[in-house]
Amino acid sequence: MHKYENLMWFCTGCKSAVDDLISKMSVRMDKTDKCIENVSDKMDQVLEKLDDKCSRNVVKEIVDEVVEGKIDSKIEEYMREKEDREKRKCNLMLFNVPESSDESIDQRIIFDRGQAELILDRISEVEEAALIENPKRMGKQGNKARPLRVTLETPAIVTKYVKKGKDLKETGEFNSDTEFIKSVFISPDFTAQQRVERKKLVEELRERRGNGEKNLRIFQGKVLSKPPGGSGPGRGGRV
Repeated sequence: MHKYENLMWFCTGCKSAVDDLISKMSVRMDKTDKCIENVSDKMDQVLEKLDDKCSRNVVKEIVDEVVEGKIDSKIEEYMREKEDREKRKCNLMLFNVPESSDESIDQRIIFDRGQAELILDRISEVEEAALIENPKRMGKQGNKARPLRVTLETPAIVTKYVKKGKDLKETGEFNSDTEFIKSVFISPDFTAQQRVERKKLVEELRERRGNGEKNLRIFQGKVLSKPPGGSGPGRGGRV
């Protein structure tokens, strides 16, 4: 009995499905071939404009490297951003918090922790006092108080404080030690990319408010209208 390794048998229904699949694959392959031909033609047009053979070779090598490396570069960029956001998700940023001028680093850390506790303890509807770790001033020392970054236990706790940050001015009476809290605002620890995205959203929000739109908020990377009686997370006390 002879063996026919290349012989395939299908029932009528399967043969119809296989024929349809082969037809679709053929169409896609034709489209891919045309795209490659178009890229190749454009590349040839660019090279024809260069008189120097050496220059043509250099340009071709550069283009090949860019095409091959572009996807890898984008993936690396995405992964770095994702990792950076993961590292920051338990961090909380406090702005306009007075800064100690003590020469001792340990004493400055103790002071910053105390300031953070004063602020967060005044925010309502947070059941337990926050466990504050790693207080750190961000940026170079100057005439103005630098932003204070603290680390909390979970991202959920960070979200709670960000949401309630707008309540700071309405948290009871203030004395000389706590008066500064009125001007404090709270934010997540954004990456550089998030800060750029945030800036664009704030500009859009202000422009739309200037055009007469009301009940707007920034939520999940967009400027949205608030539902009647609703509220949503914003940057903290200032947006």
